[in-house]
Amino acid sequence: MDKPKKYDKMVLDMSKLSLKSSIIKLVTQKFSDRFKIIEEPCSSKALPNIILTDKKYDEPIFDMFILEPMEDPGEKLKGWKTYINKSSEKHYILVPKDKFEIVESLVDLMSGNILVAKYTLKDDGKAKEVIFDER
Repeated sequence: MDKPKKYDKMVLDMSKLSLKSSIIKLVTQKFSDRFKIIEEPCSSKALPNIILTDKKYDEPIFDMFILEPMEDPGEKLKGWKTYINKSSEKHYILVPKDKFEIVESLVDLMSGNILVAKYTLKDDGKAKEVIFDER
């Protein structure tokens, strides 16, 4: 007997959480000495997954949205656009390495307040590294 569809969806959601959690862990390792990290791995479709705030004043400095490997970049950017346009902090879109160029071209059309960082994956589907452009 096959497993119910609901169970299959739950397993898929857990794998996404695992990828997002591994990306958040890498970001935390890189920036926790300078920023307070607020993690939202299961955030709504329109809100960031990570917020970096000033440690002293607790004001948002950066936020980060995570694009999953199987997600459509154009659709996700449409969902994030309202939040991005209303907030003044710098935004990062964290994308799989193979989607970096397409996302960067889409972001150029949206706002100058968005940077794109890429991540690479390990064989187990978790993030291996996150590469930020040091402009």
